[in-house]
Amino acid sequence: PFFFNYTATTDIYHFSIHDSLPISLSPDGTKIAFLAQGPKPEEEPKGWKGPEDVIAFDPDIPGLQIFVMDVASRKVTPATRDPYSVVDFSWSPDGTRIVFAAQPSPRIRDLYKTDIFIVDLNTGVVRDLVKRKGIDTYPRWSPDGGRIAFLSTEGKTGWIDNWYLCLVPAQGGTPRNVTRKFDEFMFSPRWSQIVRA
Repeated sequence: PFFFNYTATTDIYHFSIHDSLPISLSPDGTKIAFLAQGPKPEEEPKGWKGPEDVIAFDPDIPGLQIFVMDVASRKVTPATRDPYSVVDFSWSPDGTRIVFAAQPSPRIRDLYKTDIFIVDLNTGVVRDLVKRKGIDTYPRWSPDGGRIAFLSTEGKTGWIDNWYLCLVPAQGGTPRNVTRKFDEFMFSPRWSQIVRA
């Protein structure tokens, strides 16, 4: 896996290794999607003078965005932009869309505002899929393209609340909790090729 910083003012990309960020090959093998930090906020005007003893410990840092690289040409294109701070993502089976979970900012206080969206890679249009109170994250597209599995706190915002496995139609609709009686923590869901739920 790799991580890179995107420079908005040029076409230069700086790559460096980062093992913890998601990276995924498109279903047809022609593209690679990955997370990277977006453009940094503009610096303070050169004439600005601040107290020398003040330390900014919570700066307005940019969140992670989805970038897509064409394997053949090596061209890198941003698929998402602010105000999203992307947490995780998954390709659609036909490779034309990406479902992703994002929060308003990378700050920990926005963790319980994580929602799920879909971006059309041909048009760049982003639409809401699951937007509600609590955490909705780690979306995974079903092999048949019809549904998306994801983890959710089902509207709860406590640190020790349960996480559940939910399903939602890829075209939108009401999410369905399929593990309501499960009383343990869950990790990223995975679809089998035989869809049963």
